[in-house]
Amino acid sequence: QPVVFPPQTELRHREAVDQLLAAPRWPEAYQAVFSFDFEAALRQVVCPQLLLCGDEDILFPYLEATVNLMRNPRVHTFSGGAYILEQQTLEVAPIVIDFLSSDSTQLTLT
Repeated sequence: QPVVFPPQTELRHREAVDQLLAAPRWPEAYQAVFSFDFEAALRQVVCPQLLLCGDEDILFPYLEATVNLMRNPRVHTFSGGAYILEQQTLEVAPIVIDFLSSDSTQLTLT
């Protein structure tokens, strides 16, 4: 069963505050999201990319199509819903650290 609402109180609080902050302009936010060409934007990204997704996340069905638009991303899926960063920190952190410390993510100044 996907996690629709954050199970922890702290996450619920953060979500509630975020919604309150966006409330007066939520129609504009939805319009911006649905009118933005994410496919074109993803095709233009040339920097290294790390994609993390829970297999019960509401967006999981779009993972393969998203990966196909990206240039050689590192992809990791986890068991769980939309809050893997907060709920599976010990599993996620080493992957993020490895990604950020890899040769492909280092800047070269010339």
